[in-house]
Amino acid sequence: MGCRVSQTQVGQNFTFVLTDIESKQRFGFCRLTSGCRVCICLLSYLPWFEIYYKLLNTLADYLSKHQRNLTEYFVAVDVNNMLHLYASMLHERRIIITSSKLSTLTACVHGSTAMLYPMHWQHIFIPVLPSHLLDYCW
Repeated sequence: MGCRVSQTQVGQNFTFVLTDIESKQRFGFCRLTSGCRVCICLLSYLPWFEIYYKLLNTLADYLSKHQRNLTEYFVAVDVNNMLHLYASMLHERRIIITSSKLSTLTACVHGSTAMLYPMHWQHIFIPVLPSHLLDYCW
């Protein structure tokens, strides 16, 4: 006995093409997630249908499971600092996070804001600020 799954339960992929005044095409790859609540779109000059559909399907899976990749955040920040950071975010304080490695910095900044779920950060959010602009923080 087979089980039929409707398109709205699985999600739908579709494409569109934008052509500019110089006849250059830009391809749009979209994934309408299950329940038709979210549409994820990628724009590219490259017609890589299979690759972009796989990427969209992976993103839709993460969205449907509400997964947040916090691994690097948990590795880089000890529990004490994590609690101070969380409390500071709840008190809506100005927060500056530093790191010698850019990828760790961005993972920690986005990981810390993901920890607020189901709430979200309401104020100015600058994930990466060049050091020469640090004076703007004061």
